[in-house]
Amino acid sequence: MLRAVIILFVTSGTISYIFSSDVKTFFGWMICLSFLQIIFYNVWNTFLNVINEKNQIEILKEYSKQGCNVKCPCDKAIDNFIPIRLDEDNSYRCLECNKNVRVNLEIKTFLQTEPVKLEKSEAYNLVYKENGEPV
Repeated sequence: MLRAVIILFVTSGTISYIFSSDVKTFFGWMICLSFLQIIFYNVWNTFLNVINEKNQIEILKEYSKQGCNVKCPCDKAIDNFIPIRLDEDNSYRCLECNKNVRVNLEIKTFLQTEPVKLEKSEAYNLVYKENGEPV
C-alpha cells in the first residue's frame, strides 16, 4: 500500500513539475493528476475483475464437460467418443450409421468392503493342516 502511494505521488509530482510554472499550479496539477490516477486505477481494476469473472464462468462450463467412449446400438457397434454434460440431455449422431443416439446416465451405489484381517496363527491354520503339511 505504501509503495502504491509513493508511486502515485512520484508520478503526479513529476508530471506536475513538467506542466507547472509556479507553486500554485504545481500543487493544482499534482492533486488533479492524483485523482485521475486513482479513478483510472479503479476503472481498470473493475474492468479486469469483469474479465476475470467471465473467464471463471467459462472455466466452470468447461469443467462441467466430460467425455465417454460408447458403442452405437446399431448392428455395427462402432465406438464413438461423445461429450457428456451433467446439466443437459446427452445425445450424439453415430459416425458410421448416421443415426441419432441418446445417452442415459445411470448412477449406482455400492457397499464398500474392508479386507478381512486375520491373526498370523489363524492364517497359518487356514493354509496348513495340524501336522504342518500344506492343505
